[in-house]
Amino acid sequence: MRIAFDHQIFTQQRFGGISRYFAELAPRLKRLGECPRIFAGLHQNEYLRAVDTEVTRGRFTPGLPRRLHRLRVMANEAYAKRAITRWKPDLVHETYFRSRSCAPVGTPVVFTVYDMIHELFPEEFPGQNSETLVKRQAIELADHVICISEHTRNDLIRLFQVDAAKVSVVHLGFAPTRREKPHVAIELRPYFLFVGHRGGYKNFDRLLQAGAESGIQRDFDLIAFGGEPFSPRESERIAACGYRQDQVRHTKGSDGLLADLYRGAHALVYPSIYEGFGLPPLEAMAQDCPVISSNTSSMPEVIGDAAEFFSPLDIGDMARALALLAESESHRRDLVAKGRERIKLFSWETTALKTREIYKNLLR
Repeated sequence: MRIAFDHQIFTQQRFGGISRYFAELAPRLKRLGECPRIFAGLHQNEYLRAVDTEVTRGRFTPGLPRRLHRLRVMANEAYAKRAITRWKPDLVHETYFRSRSCAPVGTPVVFTVYDMIHELFPEEFPGQNSETLVKRQAIELADHVICISEHTRNDLIRLFQVDAAKVSVVHLGFAPTRREKPHVAIELRPYFLFVGHRGGYKNFDRLLQAGAESGIQRDFDLIAFGGEPFSPRESERIAACGYRQDQVRHTKGSDGLLADLYRGAHALVYPSIYEGFGLPPLEAMAQDCPVISSNTSSMPEVIGDAAEFFSPLDIGDMARALALLAESESHRRDLVAKGRERIKLFSWETTALKTREIYKNLLR
């Protein structure tokens, strides 16, 4: 089976969850005996550098000035359309949404939906209504749609009125970060860990309030990994919640540093109101880090019973969960054990097998 992946996400992302998904999927399809090919063009994606050159077609061109990005997009669109047509694939799996497919006429198209965040929280994405329109057009044009969780599938069907028979679920895979060398510890006091962007539905502000209400700041710090440094407004909120100077810290860095932070954390706190899947809890479990998580959207589906859950809109309930993990070492050990079992359910090999079965059913 000849499976073409287009250039789109590799043009956009140097790093990122979507490009990692395709960079993990394509090589495993090759190991299953299929013939996948990524037509990446002039890309900037770091993950593709580790992918077999038999699978990829393109050139790694990092560091182009921003003013040339538009030219790169135009060049890659022309290249992908021509190269994919000449290759004559059995199907095309598009890596991001667009209103015009680069698939040859009559070739089945598959499209993956990761979440419906823009549609559920439009106030957080001003001026991006056109992106939702293009997303809807891409879904209408696709012959089959893959969602990365049952919750995302239900949201897609409800919000876009998509035929349920057209939509399948394949969970993302997961592989623990390989530790190349130890990193220097950045914190001596015990700490809770937050990972990712902090705005809006990510719910960091309520976490600050819950931490203050729970009293954990007497014995614990809070480290926020990823995203931008704290804004003046965030710094004001941190002070207003009663945290001491430098007790709430921001850092960012490599996957290896993040793995070290998971290993050293008292627990990961994942307060997001909505996620299409949510990888940080699985990353934490792989490093024997207990998980405290909101109980909404896809989180219970992915995490199972391997977390202490709370309602993300209830600051008191979040404070209860924080206090429980701060006080009960036996509960922490129980969650670590459950996490070790939970992550066994997620692998990129399983993702590839289930995705291949969808391809075969579509071609039948």
